[in-house]
Amino acid sequence: MKKPLFPLIAIICLSLSASAQPWTLIPNDLVMTYLGSVSIGDAHTVYVTGNNAWADSSSFLKSTDGGLSFHHISTSFLPPGHTAHTVSFLNADTGYVVSYSTYGSSPTSDGTIHRTTDGGLSWTTVISGITQMIVKLKFADANTGYAVATNNAGNPYSIYRTINGGVSWSWWYTAPSNMEFSDLILVDANTAFILGNNDTGDATITRISGGAISTTSTFPSYSYFKLGHFSSASEGTVIAVIGGSAPAQHILKTSDGGVSWTTSYMTDFVSLNAIGIDNDGSGFIVGGRNFSTPDKGASWSPLNDTAFYGYGVHYDIAIRDGLRIIVGQSGGIWRQVSTTSVAESKIDIIADIFPNPISHSAEIEFGKTLTRGTIKLYDMTGRLIHSAAVDGNRATLNAANLAPGIYTLQVTADECNMTKNIVVR
Repeated sequence: MKKPLFPLIAIICLSLSASAQPWTLIPNDLVMTYLGSVSIGDAHTVYVTGNNAWADSSSFLKSTDGGLSFHHISTSFLPPGHTAHTVSFLNADTGYVVSYSTYGSSPTSDGTIHRTTDGGLSWTTVISGITQMIVKLKFADANTGYAVATNNAGNPYSIYRTINGGVSWSWWYTAPSNMEFSDLILVDANTAFILGNNDTGDATITRISGGAISTTSTFPSYSYFKLGHFSSASEGTVIAVIGGSAPAQHILKTSDGGVSWTTSYMTDFVSLNAIGIDNDGSGFIVGGRNFSTPDKGASWSPLNDTAFYGYGVHYDIAIRDGLRIIVGQSGGIWRQVSTTSVAESKIDIIADIFPNPISHSAEIEFGKTLTRGTIKLYDMTGRLIHSAAVDGNRATLNAANLAPGIYTLQVTADECNMTKNIVVR
């Protein structure tokens, strides 16, 4: 008689409304760590970086269950005196971390980009030749990415570009000496917007069109454009700062590529650090105070959620296909999914995994046929060990070359998803 490893593993399908769950604070063991950057690789994989304000040390966390729990990734790949600054992942396994030299340390390089293709298990340092501090690193697709370097040591702001997936970088553009950059917003590989200001205190927006600098527009009504989000080449939202007047910050909306703007919301001067808008048009601005929009930035309102109380400033937000992750002070990580009101809940698939435990191979039987499914196996460090397509109601897992231990099995399909730990003997 077959003995299932986990009898009656239920894959539960939910029929959900369009409302959103409350934000949930995710437990972790970080103390006095400022988490400043978050990236979602896929529906299951989330990466977070940060540092300790009281010591030259970094934190690097990974989740393989959609942000419900996190484990540590080694930061031994960082150069001496460097802390992790920005994280950007293209998928579950391929991603980048920018590091910079900390105070009181001798930097080896200010513009260091690190690349992994195995989910953070191993890293290579990209020799970019960038001597300035990199403050933005964004990818438009699997090949094209941009890095923004500051004007430290009196140098103008510069942009570097990769067209081979981050393997190598080269200089692409240097701004006029009177301009500062605050954000880089990518629409696609050939379309982007650079926000900032000039030396006379006027906000500026520079357009990248066709892969080249197109135009720069100046807006004397605002001191600078701080950050923003564009869902297309024409539709976008930016935060504009007005010096010496109240309310000091305006959330602006454009429908013509930044030629003209309308005010969606006004607030006093609080730290606003990141913006994210989901596919359904709902979005958030996070910082010393948080705001939400239901309509792609056409209107905004304060986001008052008790889950945020007592943790101070939020520094970054990542949104991907309904999964939202916010990170901030004191090691705070918050999670939300875009749909929560359950109209119907049913056990849709029963999966048997046998034998128990696994030694050489295991058979997985599903209670119904899966369509366009994928089976993935991760070790306890979050490294992807195995990936294969699943079409039908049965799959075989080859464990002959696996070391004994606990692994995470993920099955995704059009019908449902399943995540479960398995044991290899």
